[in-house]
Amino acid sequence: MNETTIKQNVDPFLQEVRTITKRHKEKLREKGEDFNLFSVMGMESNETHTHSAILAALLDPAYNHYAKSLFLEKFLEKIGYEFKGRDLNNTRVIKEYHIGSIDADYERGGFIDILIIFDSGHTLAIENKIYAKDQRKQLYRYSKHNESKTQLCYLTLYGTDPSEYSYQSLELKNIRKISYKEDIIEWLSVCQQHLQPDSILSISIKKYILLLKKLTNTMDKTHEMEFTKSILNNYEAAQYVHSNFDKLIYNVRESFRQAVIGNLRNKLIDSNYRVVSGNAADFHFSQIWIELDNSKDLTMRFGIESFSGKGNENGRIFIGIFDRLTQEINIDFADESIDKYLSKYWPVIRLIKTPKNNPLHLNSGDLLLKLNDENSQTFKDLLEETVSQVIKFVNEYTEVIREIDINRGNRVGDYTINDINES
Repeated sequence: MNETTIKQNVDPFLQEVRTITKRHKEKLREKGEDFNLFSVMGMESNETHTHSAILAALLDPAYNHYAKSLFLEKFLEKIGYEFKGRDLNNTRVIKEYHIGSIDADYERGGFIDILIIFDSGHTLAIENKIYAKDQRKQLYRYSKHNESKTQLCYLTLYGTDPSEYSYQSLELKNIRKISYKEDIIEWLSVCQQHLQPDSILSISIKKYILLLKKLTNTMDKTHEMEFTKSILNNYEAAQYVHSNFDKLIYNVRESFRQAVIGNLRNKLIDSNYRVVSGNAADFHFSQIWIELDNSKDLTMRFGIESFSGKGNENGRIFIGIFDRLTQEINIDFADESIDKYLSKYWPVIRLIKTPKNNPLHLNSGDLLLKLNDENSQTFKDLLEETVSQVIKFVNEYTEVIREIDINRGNRVGDYTINDINES
């Protein structure tokens, strides 16, 4: 089948997929399964306080789920870890296990997301990645803890490989890859079969499974079978869409980000600011930085994030103050009705709103379609509105940054500066 024919088949295929997706969403709404407290609280992708916390609690036989070693046993069975003959009820599970300060060569130290300590002295170290990037020699450092008795596990949404930047000289085959999409969802579903269906624990796990299905774009079995059939019936068209999807969506998002950069530079050209590009739209945390031009050593800067449709605030774009020292500082809000604290990296942020006063995020098919034309009125209006809100925020908080910078004395060398891209 030639490329012209494939392109002609794309529209009917997408229409069929659209119909299946619509039925799936309608089913979720009927059951009330599209409402999730994790999403409401803005914690659906928080690795430490949501996912590691939940997994560690369930895996710990001593935790107050009162299921003893049920969760741990089924988990070990799922990942193929040999535990026969061990008394799992004596196992300890620790979240954010500290193995010392990271040394100068990044050979040792850090925090293991979840450490399972068996009474035999063996340990299982789980590195949990939702969206965060691998850190320098991260898995290599963890392998040095309880060396020769530690099994490394790398947990991601889809079971992807860790980067060589993380595992270094370790053999990849010795690192167990685990996915939320397959392993964790299936493990939790098996455990549910052993619980009282109407218990708080069972209901809580069901809600967590729904969150994981949302994060991994997982359908129920019926709609998944329909979707699979549609793909196989339109194999070449599906391949064409798959090959071009990321590039096309990236182009739309990046063109808007570049337009914001250019517009900000034009408007701030005669002021004491410089606009720095930051990460492109194909990075999870895609941003634009605005720095005060009188110093290259400022520990704080303005940031607009994220143009990837993902990231903090469930992909909604915000303007905020980024603190590279992460000192948990308190900042008086210029507008308490719309400003808020996000994290130690972002002590104050403000969501960017569309002309219709809705939160702006580049994860809407309808909006991306309109932004595909840079000459459209929608593109121009959204660009003007975004830049206007950014400049207003910058004007309101510039003196705050200057004052903090003066109090810190520009002594950046006295602190440890965190990698901006790991925010």
